Amino acid sequence: MKRSDLHHLVLCGCVVALLTGCGQRAPQSAGSTTGNTPPGNPSPPSEPTEPTQPTYSSGVSLSRPSVIVGTNGWGPTLVYHATDSESDSYASLEGCLPAVDGQGNVYLLAFQYPWGCGYALSSIDVYAPNSVGGSSTIRSLSVGPGTTIANVTDMAVSPTGEIFVNDGKGVAVFGATANGSDAPVRYIQWDGGGETPLTPGYIAVDVKDNLYVQSGSSIAVFGPQDTGLVVPSRVINGPDTQLNAPGRMTTDAQGNRYVTTGSNSYVGISVVEFASEANGDAVPLRSVSSTAMSNFSGFLGVAVDSSGLIYVRATDPFCGAIFVFPADASGNSTPSSVLGGSCPAYDPDGTIAVF
Repeated sequence: MKRSDLHHLVLCGCVVALLTGCGQRAPQSAGSTTGNTPPGNPSPPSEPTEPTQPTYSSGVSLSRPSVIVGTNGWGPTLVYHATDSESDSYASLEGCLPAVDGQGNVYLLAFQYPWGCGYALSSIDVYAPNSVGGSSTIRSLSVGPGTTIANVTDMAVSPTGEIFVNDGKGVAVFGATANGSDAPVRYIQWDGGGETPLTPGYIAVDVKDNLYVQSGSSIAVFGPQDTGLVVPSRVINGPDTQLNAPGRMTTDAQGNRYVTTGSNSYVGISVVEFASEANGDAVPLRSVSSTAMSNFSGFLGVAVDSSGLIYVRATDPFCGAIFVFPADASGNSTPSSVLGGSCPAYDPDGTIAVF
């Protein structure tokens, strides 16, 4: 099967899934006329209705606040307005691990073939604020086989535009203007006191350029100048942390850290927030959960916007939804809105970013 045929098949499958399973509104049927219409003559054509299905575009326009949803590669990148229950548009490019810097530039990990995130990596593409795709690319950093970073398992971007890449062995840090085949300026490995560095998992970066790295039930903190094999300045771990199967992370404008926990409905999905200087067996500032998320058991993404709204991406292997919680939510809470109904993306990778 040709690449173009496969891409067409995937896009069609996404649209069908959305129209049939996601609460998508079908276009209204044409109305008929009665009364003085002569028998046997066709009814006058009705006015065309506004199409309600999402639009595929090489340049998707963003408005604040927007939520960018990554996929594993079998479907296009999705863009939601944070006040809408349906997807507004799809960028006609495959991409995953979306991130946004302090200027609103959008970062996506791209690949050459639709085999999913992690296969045939080609680049990390940076798009200008307010748009994704098309000619809005402002720089592109080469990754994948034959480059300095042959593998990418997770990605984070600092407010200043530094790109942090987990290659499965350590975290490479690229400068804010890195482009083309530029090499990383730092490479961090976690010295856990053993003979080999600990394997890094999900990563996040705060406003002070501190790097947070998850490994097992621990989260290690590295400083803005750390490089090489480093003992973390802090490690968050212990029963009081509530870090049961910790997942993806994000930070807010104050540097507080939000971590998703729970890998299935039996454990329970929640988000725990830690103070910016949390260390050791730290008690979270709060935990946010909802029975509305109990039907999902897959990857978890989390983002926080400038007003403090918390966005949680809960998925199963093929579908999912984005739950939006008020800034003051705590405990078992009712989401203020749910984006995407029950199936916002085919083959989701669980990542989200808020513009």
